[in-house]
Amino acid sequence: MANELSTQPVEDVSKAYVSEINSFQELLKELKGTPVNLSPLTGNYVAEVDAKAKAFLAAYAQSKEHRAVEKSWEVHKFLKAMENKVTEYPLLIRKACSDWLSQREILRRRKIEAERREREAVAQKQQQEEREREIEHLKTLGKEEEAEQRAADPLPPVSMPESKDERKVEQVSMVEKRIGKVTDKAAFVMWVATNPSWLHLVDPAESELKRALTANPHLQIPGVAVEVVYEKRNRA
Repeated sequence: MANELSTQPVEDVSKAYVSEINSFQELLKELKGTPVNLSPLTGNYVAEVDAKAKAFLAAYAQSKEHRAVEKSWEVHKFLKAMENKVTEYPLLIRKACSDWLSQREILRRRKIEAERREREAVAQKQQQEEREREIEHLKTLGKEEEAEQRAADPLPPVSMPESKDERKVEQVSMVEKRIGKVTDKAAFVMWVATNPSWLHLVDPAESELKRALTANPHLQIPGVAVEVVYEKRNRA
C-alpha cells in the first residue's frame, strides 16, 4: 500500500481552489483595512466573514483533496518509520560510543591530574630537601644570619607541565563542555535578576503567564505589562 501510494504524484491541491483563495485574500485585505468601530453593521459583517471561513474549512476537511493530502502524510510517516528502523541502532551506537568515550575522557583527565599532582609533590619535596641542605651548608660556614634568612624565604611554586599521554584515543577529538542543571530554581532566578546580562537564560512561559493572569485578574507582577484582550469563543 505504501509503495503504491508513494509512487502516485500529489497534485497541487490549491489549483482546485483558485477562486476561493483569491476571494479569501480579498476578504483578509478588507478586514485588515477596516478600523475597529462600534457599528453593529460592521460587527455583524465581520462575524459573517468569520462564519464563511469556518464553513469553508469544515467543507475542505471533508474534501477529496484534503483526504489525498492526509493519505500522502500517512505514507510519509510510514516511510519515515521504516527509515528510522534502518538508522535507529547505528544512531544509538554512536550515542553510546560518545557517552562511553566521554566517561573515559573524564577518567583519563582525572588520572593525568593525579599524576601531575604526584610529580609536583615529588618536586616540592626535592626542592625542600635541597633548601635544607643549602641552609645546613650556610650554617657550617658560620653564616647563621644568612641561613635564617634563607630558611624564611618562601619556596618558589612548582608547576609541572602536562606530559604526553599514550592513553589518548588519537582518532577522536574530545572537546570540553559544561552542562548546567538547575537544582535550586529560586536561587537561579535570583542570581539572574542580579546579573541582567544573563537574562537570556530565563525564558518566561508566556502560555503559563497568560493562564495565571486570566485566573487571577488582580495579580500584579513586577516587570510584566498586562494587556487585556478578548478571544472569540465559537458557539455550538
